Amino acid sequence: MKWGSPSDLLQDATLMVKRIIPTEWDAADAEINSIEDQSSEQGIKFMATLNSGDVIHLYKTGPMRGGWEVYLNRKKQRNADAAQAELMKAMKPIDQYLLLMRGYDHTWHFADDSRAYKQGQAQAKELEAAYQALSQREKQQAYDQYRSKFGTDKSLRDFTGAY
Repeated sequence: MKWGSPSDLLQDATLMVKRIIPTEWDAADAEINSIEDQSSEQGIKFMATLNSGDVIHLYKTGPMRGGWEVYLNRKKQRNADAAQAELMKAMKPIDQYLLLMRGYDHTWHFADDSRAYKQGQAQAKELEAAYQALSQREKQQAYDQYRSKFGTDKSLRDFTGAY
């Protein structure tokens, strides 16, 4: 079966937009207002409008799935991760922390693979930095969420945002 029909491209663009949106995967569909195919003779282009008012333009750059050039609000991004980081800046600090926490692998220090260990270590540092940006009331909320998800024997006073 050959890949590249208009429905395949729409599906690939939708997956890319869902990956960019800083929320849980299942909730990303609710954040997308519309995705339009704006392709022409000049190339394949999709425009996604989010409920937040942000606009993501995707330009197809190659024959493979996921090969898109990303523009967020008409500003070119290095990649999808950079676009996601820009969207995260508009989020409240507590929402940023909780989103990072949901994707956190708290067992990283048991990893045999050095790549998994380093990635987990980087995630822990990112979580700790996000935790430091919280107000005292938000720190209590973050601590409660972390404790209910992962469990910890540290007190709130000793908790640094990750374990």
